[in-house]
Amino acid sequence: ARTIQRGAQIHKLKAEYESSHQEQLTKRDWAQLAGLTTAELRRVVSDYRTAKQKLVSSNMGLVHAVVNNQYRRKAFKQHRGEITMDELVQEGSLGLIRAAELFDPEKGLRFSTYATIWIKGVLSNSSMDDDIVTLPSRERVIWNKIRRAWDDMKAAGEEAPFEQKGRGKKASSRPSTEELA
Repeated sequence: ARTIQRGAQIHKLKAEYESSHQEQLTKRDWAQLAGLTTAELRRVVSDYRTAKQKLVSSNMGLVHAVVNNQYRRKAFKQHRGEITMDELVQEGSLGLIRAAELFDPEKGLRFSTYATIWIKGVLSNSSMDDDIVTLPSRERVIWNKIRRAWDDMKAAGEEAPFEQKGRGKKASSRPSTEELA
């Protein structure tokens, strides 16, 4: 777990640098930023990937157990058909991967307990609905607010802002987020 923590810290360091400086780091620069030699960086990254892969693959049974116990009984129906167990397992494995990256053994939890929380969270937040495009949960919250405002305006008999702007023009779609904001 400590190997995974160290690797995750080094990757986070790289990602933060690249996003703030808008440039990709070379391996040499990344090693300097992490206070390592290039060979040490290569070893740390390799060990991180190996340890993470081993932890995740060793705990895939946990994903299957959570899916079977918590979600199989529920009716996961989509507009286009039923969601398969494989899709739920795939979705749950994203939670397992995230748990492997963030797990801290010094907090006193067993990995399986920590991972179960992440797996259930990812499954409950996943968009198992009829949308073709999957939005991140924070974007779905914003979109749902927009939809509610739109529906409230229609129910109150108010004209939507884009319909007012579009007088004399053909307005056939829902407003954008900028138009409702």
